[in-house]
Amino acid sequence: MRTWEEQQRFYARRAATMTWEEALPADPAHPYLQRKGAKPYGIRMELLDVLLVPLRDLDGTIHTLQRIYEDGTKRFLSGGAKAGHFTLIGGALENAHGILLCEGWATGATAHEATGLPVIAAMDAGNLLRVAPLIHDRFPDATLVILADNDLKPGRDTNPGVNAAMTAARATNALIAIPSIPGDFNDLAAAGGIDAVRREIWAAAPPPKLSPTYPLPTLDLMTVRGRLDDQMAEFMADVATYWGDNQPDADLVPQVPWAASSTSEATMPRGTACC
Repeated sequence: MRTWEEQQRFYARRAATMTWEEALPADPAHPYLQRKGAKPYGIRMELLDVLLVPLRDLDGTIHTLQRIYEDGTKRFLSGGAKAGHFTLIGGALENAHGILLCEGWATGATAHEATGLPVIAAMDAGNLLRVAPLIHDRFPDATLVILADNDLKPGRDTNPGVNAAMTAARATNALIAIPSIPGDFNDLAAAGGIDAVRREIWAAAPPPKLSPTYPLPTLDLMTVRGRLDDQMAEFMADVATYWGDNQPDADLVPQVPWAASSTSEATMPRGTACC
């Protein structure tokens, strides 16, 4: 018997497949595609000009859909399984020498146009971390390149997109490319043209190695001194016990010449001449 979550996934899968099969090819003139400067690359469109992006597993089964509206609003199918699933842009993966992996669909469409390579769009940074190992394990001979979203913003100390891409690249021995401006590679195309995207992806490199980390001290100085004093006292007590139980053999006592003369002198009566 299916759990409630399994039932949701099951019905979402059916709804996604039926919706996808009934949808029409996306119109290249769709406002979102025009604004992003992207070709449809196989996505579809349902009534009211809503774009449909299918999320599949490695065997091609559709598990859920992402709906993209004219104003750029994005919604996933209720109950659908996004985790570990993705959309493919630009051809089969089986014989690919290089595979690009990114977050959003528009980023993937731009990267494919710039390079001609197949692109996996995982939809967000969290799913990027789940999808990257799946692609690496299925296609170990292909060079995997992670395309980061540069989430640099004024007043923000962290960069979630770059951090996720770095983690995914280290986990899969992949290369990484980071846009030279804040935003994703679609934003870079809008700012610098498709050639800028191509140059920066071709310049992908291994992520820098992590610096070694060491645990912070957990004891203060006074505690350390107290423990050292206790250990020294225990050691000295052990030494005394050992020598108390193990008196040295007389034959093993070194015979030093001046020891005998010193003893003789010490036992002579007062006033006795020594020579």
